[in-house]
Amino acid sequence: MDGLIRIHLNIHFNMKKRIIITLLALMSIEIAKSQCISVELSIKWENGVHPFNKDSILSMPYLQITYRNTSNYNYYFPKVYYDPSGNPEFPVSSLIQYPAHIKPTLLESAKQHDTYTNERFNIKLGDEIFLIRGWLVKRDTVYKDEKHGMDEINDDLSVIYRWLDCLEEKRGDYMNTYLSVKDMKPRQLAKKLKEGFDFLEKCHSIKDMKPKQFVKRFKEEFVFLKSNKTYKETYNLSGLMLVKGIFTLYIGLEDLGSITYLEPSWEKGQPMFKHVDIDLPLQYNSFKLYKGPYHTNQVKVKFN
Repeated sequence: MDGLIRIHLNIHFNMKKRIIITLLALMSIEIAKSQCISVELSIKWENGVHPFNKDSILSMPYLQITYRNTSNYNYYFPKVYYDPSGNPEFPVSSLIQYPAHIKPTLLESAKQHDTYTNERFNIKLGDEIFLIRGWLVKRDTVYKDEKHGMDEINDDLSVIYRWLDCLEEKRGDYMNTYLSVKDMKPRQLAKKLKEGFDFLEKCHSIKDMKPKQFVKRFKEEFVFLKSNKTYKETYNLSGLMLVKGIFTLYIGLEDLGSITYLEPSWEKGQPMFKHVDIDLPLQYNSFKLYKGPYHTNQVKVKFN
């Protein structure tokens, strides 16, 4: 009888030991996985043209985003932010109304920005305020994830970067573009309307896409990282330099494997657009979908 008890106790102990070892192994895998992807922020300076004076060359600030994969697997996931122009995009908190006799051009409006010397702000990358993701500025007195009225500095930056987008596209007609639609030339108005219809068409086409079709259609908005490789993108911070202030930039995403888009809603009493989650394929060619935590940092930059 004592022998049976000892055997039973040994079996019970060994089972507990195996369970503990299995749990530790699973925890190690999860910890290792969470450490294999990082999205690092840094500030770099390069010579560039002043936004308001093409004849002035000066040292310009850029945000560099480095995606790093230190695992033995190939991973893909949505970028924390993407814009082919290399410029960030900020939301507009309100529409500016000018008297009928005042019709500032886009350049003139960009030059009329306020300055925020020594004022402190947090800039959240990856905030879902656009079709995919955007940037949002809040004063550092507001908790990072707290819902709060949009600060006016977003308006200043929005107009400045609209101007910079025009320079990137080398569209000379924007030298005389007005903010108000009613003041646009027929060709400019037609272009704006086309952009609006393209946006709606894009929203509707996404709804009917299969997961792999979505990744293929918007491939530039994803990072494809082979094992032990890095990928870098830079974004122009000259708008921050113009408005001045102390800025802390950080990524506001809990994980990297999810993505949403805006779907038009025509129902009465409902918001014009609603956020819809997209189920991304677990495997795309030789890349696995990375879904989970990641390493990141925040950077601070001051402009006087």
